[in-house]
Amino acid sequence: MDSRKLLTILGAIFTVIGAIVLTIGIALFVSTNQKYAAGETVQAQIDRIDVYRTRNGTGSNSSTSTNYDVYVSYEYDGKSYDDVLLNSYDGSMYEGEQLELLVDPERPGNVAVPGFATMTLAGFGGSGALCLVTGLSLLIVPRVRRRRVGNLKQTGKRLDATVQEVTVLDNRTFNGVPGRQVRCTYKEGGQNYRFTSACAYWPVEDALHAGDHIDVYVNPNDYAKNYVDIPSADRLPSSKTYIDL
Repeated sequence: MDSRKLLTILGAIFTVIGAIVLTIGIALFVSTNQKYAAGETVQAQIDRIDVYRTRNGTGSNSSTSTNYDVYVSYEYDGKSYDDVLLNSYDGSMYEGEQLELLVDPERPGNVAVPGFATMTLAGFGGSGALCLVTGLSLLIVPRVRRRRVGNLKQTGKRLDATVQEVTVLDNRTFNGVPGRQVRCTYKEGGQNYRFTSACAYWPVEDALHAGDHIDVYVNPNDYAKNYVDIPSADRLPSSKTYIDL
């Protein structure tokens, strides 16, 4: 698959998921606030805390998570409510603890800890916003960069630089592939200029070696504004998708 198409697909997926999760968070926040808008409270007691584990995934990639179900009892408007599942848990809770809870006057069997609406918004909203920003970045940033590079190629100055090395960045990976940067030099008027390419997520070292020539496009008035034109990942005879951002 073409790397641009992959980035577009990933960006669209992250954007849609982020928008959905963010919308859910806002909707839950509004609905919870409306439900407990009266601000009525009850004194409840934690009757029991059930602890159980669930397994996520399969095989070597599986993991287990610990879950807690908190059940409380209380009285409201002269009626007793027992074995009511609470909507949240924190590590300080214990069986027999007395705590103040918000109650829904229309459905007294629904209770919540104070601040639950805000916690819901923070959880869903934060996750949704992060996915949304990531998605929009994948959609927008590469396009902006390609436009800038296109303008530089059309209006800039082309230099015939020499490759010094291809650096593998193990601390920066995408799709399981470490990033690569090409470092090159160009001599002009007795002065040596050094350039470093943007990060490419494919084995550039298979196509470029020290001493090879490479085009570098620069702003004639400011060589700091440059673009090192490394070969496209499409040159590699491989079925694996690489990313050239």
